[in-house]
Amino acid sequence: MAVYFPIFTDLRGKKVIIVGSSQIGGDKAKKLMSFGASVTFWDGPVTDPVQLIRKAPDAVVVVDVTLVDTTRLYEECTAARIPINTVDVPEACSFIFPSMTQKGALTVAISTGGACPAAGMWVKKTVEEILPAKTDDIIEWLSGIRESLKENVPSETRKLIIRELTAAAFDAKCPLEDTQTERIINRFYP
Repeated sequence: MAVYFPIFTDLRGKKVIIVGSSQIGGDKAKKLMSFGASVTFWDGPVTDPVQLIRKAPDAVVVVDVTLVDTTRLYEECTAARIPINTVDVPEACSFIFPSMTQKGALTVAISTGGACPAAGMWVKKTVEEILPAKTDDIIEWLSGIRESLKENVPSETRKLIIRELTAAAFDAKCPLEDTQTERIINRFYP
């Protein structure tokens, strides 16, 4: 079984072809489009994978394995350097869809490398339960503080301050008040 490196990539404007139309295909399309991808469905059989490759997709997702010779499509995509994901066929994947949760700018992705997607879903649910409702507000608040500290605070000190503020804000389940923020900053950078 392959071991996959987790990587986040910019999908804005990227063309993704989904082979097959089903609930799974719809769910994957929604995920991809929420990150800016342009999704096209290929509903009929893929008798010649080269036809699909000629459409010049940036990625291919197969949700209906009855429409295509998955091994041949995987080989053609790999030769053309087009990432491919084939649902429930890990050996025909050059990338996998992780189980993920998103709250604003924070995206958490969990994967078992295809070994047990149900375990990934359980971890996702657990993470969703512990993330505060105001996670997006916390991230936005921390981003603003981080930018303001970049101007005068040395890198290592800034990292310590941001780590401390992050822990305090997630413990409080919301951005900190100004006095709390100043107290933490002054502990590291008086």
